[in-house]
Amino acid sequence: MSSNSCVLLLLLLDLDINRMPSHSCELLLLLVDPDMNQMPSNSCELLLLLLDPDMNRMPSNSCELLTLLLDLDINRMPSHSCELLLLLVDPDSKRMSSNSCMLFPDVSELVLLLENLHKPSRALKTVFEMLDLAEGKPDGLLPSDDFIYSSEPDMRLFGDISTRMLAAGFSSLVASRFHFLVDLLLLESIMDKLAMRPSSDKKLQSALEETLIPETAKLMQAYLSLHRFSQWEATTIQSGSIESSIRQMAALEISEFNYEESGVGANPGDANNLTLVELFIAGSGGVYMRAILGQGGGQLREWNSLSYHAIITLAKLMWPISASFIFPEFLMNKCQYTNVEVIRLLEQFSIPDLVIEYSQSALSFAVQGDKNIPTLWTKIFKHELELGHQDKAYAAITANPDPEIRRDCLRQFVVVLCERGQSKDLVELPYIDLHDEMVAILEERARSVDLTRNSYYDLLYSFHIHRGNYRKAASAMYEHASRLAVELPGINSLQQQCNCYLATLNTLRIVDPKYQWIVKPIAVLVEAKAEDLAGASPKRDYDGDLRNMPVTRREVQVLELADIENEYLLVSARWKLANFDSEFDFISATAMTVDETVASLVRAGLFDCAIEVCQSFKLKLTPVFESLASKCVRVSRSGANSKTWRWLSANTPAKLHCSKESSPADLAWDLLKVYLTRHQRPGDSAYYKVVTSKLLSLGFSLPQWLIKSLKQSDYPVLLRLYISYDKLEEAALLAIELIQAVRGELGDGYQDFGLKAPLRSTEPSVWLPYSSLDHILLALQHTKDPGLLKIYQRLNRKMQEYQEEARRVSEEMVEIAIRRQ
Repeated sequence: MSSNSCVLLLLLLDLDINRMPSHSCELLLLLVDPDMNQMPSNSCELLLLLLDPDMNRMPSNSCELLTLLLDLDINRMPSHSCELLLLLVDPDSKRMSSNSCMLFPDVSELVLLLENLHKPSRALKTVFEMLDLAEGKPDGLLPSDDFIYSSEPDMRLFGDISTRMLAAGFSSLVASRFHFLVDLLLLESIMDKLAMRPSSDKKLQSALEETLIPETAKLMQAYLSLHRFSQWEATTIQSGSIESSIRQMAALEISEFNYEESGVGANPGDANNLTLVELFIAGSGGVYMRAILGQGGGQLREWNSLSYHAIITLAKLMWPISASFIFPEFLMNKCQYTNVEVIRLLEQFSIPDLVIEYSQSALSFAVQGDKNIPTLWTKIFKHELELGHQDKAYAAITANPDPEIRRDCLRQFVVVLCERGQSKDLVELPYIDLHDEMVAILEERARSVDLTRNSYYDLLYSFHIHRGNYRKAASAMYEHASRLAVELPGINSLQQQCNCYLATLNTLRIVDPKYQWIVKPIAVLVEAKAEDLAGASPKRDYDGDLRNMPVTRREVQVLELADIENEYLLVSARWKLANFDSEFDFISATAMTVDETVASLVRAGLFDCAIEVCQSFKLKLTPVFESLASKCVRVSRSGANSKTWRWLSANTPAKLHCSKESSPADLAWDLLKVYLTRHQRPGDSAYYKVVTSKLLSLGFSLPQWLIKSLKQSDYPVLLRLYISYDKLEEAALLAIELIQAVRGELGDGYQDFGLKAPLRSTEPSVWLPYSSLDHILLALQHTKDPGLLKIYQRLNRKMQEYQEEARRVSEEMVEIAIRRQ
């Protein structure tokens, strides 16, 4: 198109422009928007901009573009020729180019021809009558079965070659007529634009917009449908489905004529690589066509005449604007619904509402056992889920007859709702006949998805809780905690483990005490044998004989409520330790035994927690008291710092005895005293002995309250400890005090040693630790220290006095015994 022609076309369309376009693509855009600044990159983009300048997504091909155009509301036609140009795009046309304005060699010549056209409305109506195969009477294309039986059929056009030739001619005919209607619609759009001028005929404009253009579009869609039928390949269907479909049609009395008696259509396998038109010709369509051609008698002996009339007759039988149901009935008999192809087109343009509606309509016509039924339900599920209709999506899952597809849909359903945060809706659905599949999917997702992402264990726990399966819910939380311990290090992981254990414990406590247990799988370690070397056959030995394959058994461990409580206590202690001091951050990524955990707790000063762990696992509190005694000595000698106050405040007894006058050392000793009093068993001075031994080993003087307590509970132990740590002076003084208390020289002082009474003939016997006393005397016998020598002499004298007193009391006790006889 020349620049003069472009200017002429702009003037004819009465558009006020301020600049001349440089090429025809700019011209077309200026027709829509004279202020447009950005030019499109190709013809497809150009056409979409002409239709909607605000469109954000461009179609990927002409087929997608054409579908968009055919979906336009025909009753609301565009007001200018550039929008109408979108309706004329043909996906198979090779005339499309990047310069879409080059449609006419000289627009001015075309405009003059249109202005000189006499009665264009009548001319267009005549064209419509020629193109309308029903000739305005849709009921006229409805033949009867009596017509078929009464007519003498044409015995030609039976072979495969004739079928393919007729199908090719049919495809060429409908394609050429479709292209013609495309050009006609373009011509009408130009006529409509010319009729908008003040001097033009308004009746013509009204006829174009109300009748002519809609009629052209309707015919164009009809011929496009025929063209699609000539291109789509038939679907291969099992014979059982076709027979079932025919029986249902016969039961409904839809057709009394058996179209399967002749032609290749009788054999379902012959549908391979055939188009729908070829299948129709080979089946009932061919029967009708030959019956109609038989009425022509000898007039249709020449091939040219016969082929043309055969193609026209075939087109009339398939004409969409008709009351005849021959072709749709044939498709239903052959199970050629073409549902999947239509749905793909609708999905290509992101129209989920139409996909759902069409799929539901297709399901209403599908026969039982049709292989497309699961696919249709899958499409409904997919797009209902996309639209956020989870109830309808769930209904589509339950209605799907294919168990594998149903499971896949259910898995997608779970994943999508989890990503949307709709766990509540996911849990509350009934899952009738899908409970086991749902549990399996949730367990599979929980075990396969990274724990740092959305946790499916929480969903699985809620799912079981909602249905009252408390033990399964507890098992899910326990498994979650176990995986966190192995796969996810860090303080946050310890916190999550604590939460999981708490959920497990709380859930099991709801269950009857007889069932408060869960099962934990155990990995079986198989020892490698000598023959299990690299390169050895797993099935045969070195002699070539078959090995006896071991039977693999899945071993499990039953965990009761107390076992889980212990595990929770251990994880909770590690979490407290990691939060207490950054020095212990390493424990969040390290597997620790109970002993290692207790050692770390006492080193940090968390004695309350350490004692709780020891008691839970039935361990002795020896490391707790040894560590606390060491800390007391350290505070007394070196004073307190920030860490001292931290571990003191972390233990409950220290909080209870804290006052303004209390020093850190006082609080530490008070804490030790409280622990010894609280955890000392009657008649057992083991922990007093541990503390005393630790203090003496550190060279620290024993506090008076500790000496008093140990004297009263087990004075021989205190005496031996003094001797063991070479505290001879303290040992000798304790021995002297003991002898005095036994002899009654201290009044009630015997009670300080836990004695019921002093040495008397009328009281129970009293004994002294003679071995320890002998050790003391022997150690002090050769001392050169004047002070120790005096203590030795005093102890020796007290021993002699005690022995005299013991001899006298013994004699009295013998006399008393004799008198009683």
